[in-house]
Amino acid sequence: MAPMSLAASRHAANLALIGRLTTALKQARAAARVTGAALANETAKDERAILAKSRKPVPAPVVKGVKKVNAPVKKGIMKVNVPVRKGVKPSIPVVAAVQRRGRPSSGECNQCRRRREGLPGGHGHAPWCTKKLYSRVEP
Repeated sequence: MAPMSLAASRHAANLALIGRLTTALKQARAAARVTGAALANETAKDERAILAKSRKPVPAPVVKGVKKVNAPVKKGIMKVNVPVRKGVKPSIPVVAAVQRRGRPSSGECNQCRRRREGLPGGHGHAPWCTKKLYSRVEP
């Protein structure tokens, strides 16, 4: 067997070093995964403890002298349960307005407009439209 040259022996030493360092790197990464999981569990536990301390039950506010009464109803106004203080005459209930789009000024529904413009689709005629199937007179 011929003696190894200086370059060949250095190359063999470097390959051995690479093998040892690669193994050490794999071991270090495995250990880092384990410690990372442990650290995440500790952090989550601390955060849960902080949240548990900050979540104190808040007592409901006590309202004295208030009772619900069906107020008198005027034409076109729905009955609404309105809180009324004792000894105070109930006023006209405040009713949330129902916001509607209403009929367009042209008098045709959206489906009629789409048909006139030659657009596809739509959701059928509006309930007030005279072209609804059940309200048609002509065949």
